[in-house]
Amino acid sequence: MLAVLSDAIELVLRDGGAVNARKAILIRRAAEWISSNDRGWAFSFVNICEALGIEPERLRKGIARFVQQRAGTR
Repeated sequence: MLAVLSDAIELVLRDGGAVNARKAILIRRAAEWISSNDRGWAFSFVNICEALGIEPERLRKGIARFVQQRAGTR
């Protein structure tokens, strides 16, 4: 579960510079997965966070803050 969460976060935090179409799709899907509140699947973002003792909304806010800060430095 930690590997799934890590991979999604790394994709979303990746610098969007030179990204091919396939990678752009993966980044978009990871962002959508992180945004989702779906609990119907064992490996949903919310279920993984809760299983790992992480507050989903707090993690989302941290990711968003990082992305905004990076965007402001360009």
